Amino acid sequence: MQFDFQTAINELNKGLPFGDTFSFKLSRSKVVPGEYLFNQILPQEEHATYHVSGGSMRIYPTMSQLTPMDTPAKPIGAMESNFFNENTAKWGGTMHFPEERLRQLQEWYASMAAVGIQSGLSSGAILGESAKRVTETLLGFSDVLLKSQLDTLEWLRGQALTTGAISLTNSGIELTVDYDVPSANKLTVSGSGNSYYGTTSKFWTHMRAVAKKLSNFKIIMNSNTYYSIVDNSVNAVRVEDNFGIRRSIVKVVGTTEYASPDKRDRVEIYLYDKSGSGITPKGTMKALPFLPDGKVIVVGEQQPDGFELTQGSTADPDNMLRLGHTHIAPTVEGGRPGIWSRIYTPEAKPYQLLGETYANALPVIVNPNKLMILTTDMPA
Repeated sequence: MQFDFQTAINELNKGLPFGDTFSFKLSRSKVVPGEYLFNQILPQEEHATYHVSGGSMRIYPTMSQLTPMDTPAKPIGAMESNFFNENTAKWGGTMHFPEERLRQLQEWYASMAAVGIQSGLSSGAILGESAKRVTETLLGFSDVLLKSQLDTLEWLRGQALTTGAISLTNSGIELTVDYDVPSANKLTVSGSGNSYYGTTSKFWTHMRAVAKKLSNFKIIMNSNTYYSIVDNSVNAVRVEDNFGIRRSIVKVVGTTEYASPDKRDRVEIYLYDKSGSGITPKGTMKALPFLPDGKVIVVGEQQPDGFELTQGSTADPDNMLRLGHTHIAPTVEGGRPGIWSRIYTPEAKPYQLLGETYANALPVIVNPNKLMILTTDMPA
């Protein structure tokens, strides 16, 4: 008994408009999971244009080169403007369905046929169960393709939020985005003294600086950074609330170590430890944390003193912490905004499975004054 991926793919694609694929339809209909915390700060939004708009962004060079496209000439030189409108970056790749999983599926098919015959099942029942398993395999593979893009976009948002920039080299092409976060909004300490784990920790000094600059802010760090703070007796921290990813802490003062009455000595912290996977130059897998050790993001409330061109002129009362968004443009492959993907079988090889996915996307920060980036060394 053999299985045929192409027959199942044709069935899933049946009735879709020309050029559409079932995996593209699924990716456009799915909500980004809440576990992608940075998407709540720079939420993904589909736009009909390839161009992004952001206050005071600088990008070098044209980023559509990250995935080669049919362009007659390669643009050169830097591009800079105080109000930036430029192409999104194109991210994409192909994926082979793992050979090990194919073998497992083949073994299941052989077992299913044998058990079905022994149990007296009709050939129609056996084929129906087999088709169901193939369909589940295709849908699962589609989810994997989408996750690769969601992880990429979350990592990009992490770069923007933890450094105020994006800087990387992909396929020999350099991409640099500077979001013009004011230098006064970047506070850094190092060494065994002033670092948050140190003997003269500046943690609460930084919290006072944040309170002066921002209102109704959210503080985000990973667990390693958090414990380097609360486990340091110099910081005199008491944890008052521990619920999910949220921690409420207060500074204790006096010989009896009572909670400080100063509201500036009370902060809420959100922990974020999610990571993606990357491939090293040696071909091995490596975890890539979206929020590295020693990085603290503070996002302040955006004051409704203007409007973002792509969002309209009415402030959204449910999104007062809005700092920007992640611009999702159309792709040539899909012809519409969204993360495009397809699953297919190579010609004359219906028992092999390949997937490819592309997205024209870029995080956009429209209000860099509302972002503060704190950096501390970590204990060895």
